[in-house]
Amino acid sequence: MRGLPAPGEGCARTSEHWSHPINGRWVGAQHGKTFDVVNPATQDVIAQVPDGGPAEAHAAVEAAADAFLCWSQLPGMERGRLLTKTAQLMLERCDDLARLVTQENGKPLEEARKEVAFAVGYFRWFAEEARRVYGEVVPVPVPLKRLWVLKQPLGVVAAITP
Repeated sequence: MRGLPAPGEGCARTSEHWSHPINGRWVGAQHGKTFDVVNPATQDVIAQVPDGGPAEAHAAVEAAADAFLCWSQLPGMERGRLLTKTAQLMLERCDDLARLVTQENGKPLEEARKEVAFAVGYFRWFAEEARRVYGEVVPVPVPLKRLWVLKQPLGVVAAITP
């Protein structure tokens, strides 16, 4: 699995334009279009982002499916360690993330901090769940039969959220 360069290293932004992280690189929209992200409190343009579409979604899903092969073979404890590290990085950058949420949504800063903490909670929860990816035998109503449940990564999910 390839890691992305840190945004502070100048790879996530090219001038005032931000990019999509796809397949370990920062890329723009295939057709080159962007749209403005506007601070609802001031009406200032805080960023221009790629106006991604089906081509970018398809490329991201393909890259994630390729990376999934490696990710799914990692032991659950290692996947949990990486999720814990993500939670820690988010906590270290809580104020920066909260400021971005406030600028983008107009949400009060304290509420935005709570939103970041809520997201961190999910990463921590699933990091802990990663150590419990063992199987179990479940009783069945049929004699001489056994039902075995095996928990394992299944694949990539693509979602569009507001």
